Amino acid sequence: MNPTEPSSPTRRPAGTRDGVEHFADAWLHPLWGYRPRLVVAAGGQIDYRAQRTFRARLATYADTGEGTAVLDLTEVAFLESAGLGTVLAFHNRLFDQRRKLHIAVTTAEDGPVRRLLRITGLTGSLRLHDDLPRALAAAKIDPVSRTPPWAFWL
Repeated sequence: MNPTEPSSPTRRPAGTRDGVEHFADAWLHPLWGYRPRLVVAAGGQIDYRAQRTFRARLATYADTGEGTAVLDLTEVAFLESAGLGTVLAFHNRLFDQRRKLHIAVTTAEDGPVRRLLRITGLTGSLRLHDDLPRALAAAKIDPVSRTPPWAFWL
């Protein structure tokens, strides 16, 4: 699928299904198995249609949990500048709360998130990790229970 297309023929309707909130062509959910720490996963296309909801949800999530947070962007297929602005706003909100943010992105240099961060010169400014397990380890976050995180999706 071409990320520059105005809409996807397989676009999902907005709403919550299977515990995952879908909006535009993106999805977002907190992984509650890591409480009281904040671990949020996102995927799909985070573009101008999705960024308003994405920004509002991340702002809400920033006010929950405590300590270091992790944002998993490994399933993001397309990240537009508006979506990047939302990630930076989330980072700054946590920074203002004296909290750190670790971000999991794909290892491929041409992956959509890593490529945009490299082009904008932000790779050295953010705590980036090649996958979620590495981001969790760097943030020193362990699951608090054996219950799978997807059992607690919003």
